[in-house]
Amino acid sequence: MYLQLKLYGKRGVYKDTRLQEEGGEILEKDGILYNCAFSRCDKGRELNDYCIMQLIVVPENRLHLYFKKGQVGDDEKAEERLEEKENVDDAVKEFAQLFKEVTGNEFEPWEREKKIQKKHTKFYPVDMDDGVDVRHGGLGLRQLGIAVWVHSC
Repeated sequence: MYLQLKLYGKRGVYKDTRLQEEGGEILEKDGILYNCAFSRCDKGRELNDYCIMQLIVVPENRLHLYFKKGQVGDDEKAEERLEEKENVDDAVKEFAQLFKEVTGNEFEPWEREKKIQKKHTKFYPVDMDDGVDVRHGGLGLRQLGIAVWVHSC
């Protein structure tokens, strides 16, 4: 079985935040983009879940942490939060902690080297492309609409 996550590239702000309408962009710090999508499936435990985490910067340097986790096909019951953060370093630490909670792995080795161990009952990251840069004649991120197919069960 496969599930489809509609993402807008590694640099695209998730539509449910509505921060893209305010000029929001994914935080990039020290060469790392703070944008992750995950899936988790276990037929025996009847798990088929997704999770999305982003750090989003909007004009005037407002920073937001977006976190959404739920069962595929049941968006109404998803846990979702969008929190404004005061300090970039603290937000990055919280993002890394959430990554560890949902995957059982450290964040930076995943982002720098794509090394991760699949852990029982934990989420597994979905690797995303950076998308296409509009300035170089490509489609805009909202036009691109990358569909990521994940083998889920």
